[in-house]
Amino acid sequence: MLAAPTRKAKGLTEFLRVRLEETDDGPVATPLAAQSSGVLSALGGGAALLVGPLELTELPAGGRFPVIVLGEATLARQAPPF
Repeated sequence: MLAAPTRKAKGLTEFLRVRLEETDDGPVATPLAAQSSGVLSALGGGAALLVGPLELTELPAGGRFPVIVLGEATLARQAPPF
């Protein structure tokens, strides 16, 4: 579940950096402030990429979207996990 609303470009599938936290209601994805491709510090523990669908410009809080968890196994793959 997305913790806060976030905007994205229409017509593009965007991979938004989020931090995942496990709660009693299940995993919650909080968008990170830094979404620039040059910011690698966001790829620490609990980091994931939320897949923003191309048809939306705003992802609503409480919405459920696919997430790619970034961990050692994911980052070491030869082929992308999508």
